[in-house]
Amino acid sequence: MLRFGFVVLLLLQSMPFRYSDFSNEISIVRKSFNKNYHTYQLNFTYPELIDRQNQKHIELNLEVQGYMVEAISVFQEKVDMINNKNSFSYLNFDYNVCSNIEEALSLKFIKRSYHPGMNQALELNRTLNFDKRSGKIIHLSDLFLPNLDYERKIIEIINKKFSTCKVPSKMRLTSFCIKEGGLVIVLNKQVLPDDFCSDEVEITWRELQEMLNPESVAYLLANKR
Repeated sequence: MLRFGFVVLLLLQSMPFRYSDFSNEISIVRKSFNKNYHTYQLNFTYPELIDRQNQKHIELNLEVQGYMVEAISVFQEKVDMINNKNSFSYLNFDYNVCSNIEEALSLKFIKRSYHPGMNQALELNRTLNFDKRSGKIIHLSDLFLPNLDYERKIIEIINKKFSTCKVPSKMRLTSFCIKEGGLVIVLNKQVLPDDFCSDEVEITWRELQEMLNPESVAYLLANKR
């Protein structure tokens, strides 16, 4: 499908060829585009991340665009498998700013897709966390002591908070947001035991204090005065 490739090409061509001067000042410009075709629709809202010199962050914007390209590619594969040319599919891509504090930036991306035969749209979330001090993307493992089974311990904390919405003990934790007061775990709705279960759980830094890596932004926030 040439049209999908054209959309991706437009995204990539919008990037300037300049590496960013990382600082704790990151502003967010809300961007969007919509594409309507006979059998499908694309609705995208995404952040453009700007540094203190009013230039685009190459690294961060490439991460965002990578998420968008992946979402389009997966959607395209499923559209290609549909034989009924009179059917209709759509892909919505949006984001929320979890936090934009002095130490870190956290973004949550929401992808909703629908194809013929589905009872309802499929919603999937993923997050992007950025350490403003080092200029590096933050992975969940970066926040905790080496060789620690942090996922199991986090799930234990979450399950103590809820009586009915128990998280499976072997669930992988991949999406999270860093806030000044704590860590927000974004859970996969598809594996939660009930539709009424919250897919976001905030755990304070105090609850995680003994598990934190002293070199991490989490430890810095936990001990911030």
